Amino acid sequence: AKHILSASVLYTLKIALFSVAAAVPVYFVRAPLLKAFEGHSRWVSYGIPVAVSGIIFAAAGVVLLLVTKDSVIWPLVKKFAKKAAK
Repeated sequence: AKHILSASVLYTLKIALFSVAAAVPVYFVRAPLLKAFEGHSRWVSYGIPVAVSGIIFAAAGVVLLLVTKDSVIWPLVKKFAKKAAK
């Protein structure tokens, strides 16, 4: 039980660090995104930058998991690859 707890804590720390790392590109594109969509309706001015920021954050997180060969992401990649091959 002690091994499971320590592995869980380490994985939680890894994901937290990856979240911080994935937030870095979002931080740098925030201002240009807001400026690009200013002057439109509230839905467009704020909604599109939020959606694009979310996509960037998710993509950066997935790339980090793939690069570090995370044990959780690879079964998902294989599952999607099998479905795409059909």
